[in-house]
Amino acid sequence: MSAFLLLTCLYAQVPTLEEFERHRQLHPDDPGAHSNYGAALRSVGRYSEALDAIDEALRLDPDYARGHNNRGNVLQSLGGTERLEQAVAAHARASELDASLHTAHNNRGNALRSLGRLDEAVEAFRAAIAINAEFGPAYSNLG
Repeated sequence: MSAFLLLTCLYAQVPTLEEFERHRQLHPDDPGAHSNYGAALRSVGRYSEALDAIDEALRLDPDYARGHNNRGNVLQSLGGTERLEQAVAAHARASELDASLHTAHNNRGNALRSLGRLDEAVEAFRAAIAINAEFGPAYSNLG
């Protein structure tokens, strides 16, 4: 976790979009800065720009697991079968790159559920719980 995000967590203050952008500008070679900016753009519905920022993160580091996970989240927000299938693949790649990234399993489960692939979704939610037994959203997703 970057010092920027750590400080915001310590003070329970969510950075503004402008702060994420400034952090990205100050750290142009940091894939995390680009990926976090992309996640922030997603949160305000700017999906095309979010994908561009996250794709830059993945250009800098193709094995950046959180970047793949964030990319999958944007693709899920876009919706549609093709984008959801791409989201499943992005979350699966994130899980391959970082086996401890429980959110990637949970997010893959959400995309699978949206595609109607419920048995696979349940497996993904259970995988998230196996990694982090205290991760409430995965339990909620199981119903």
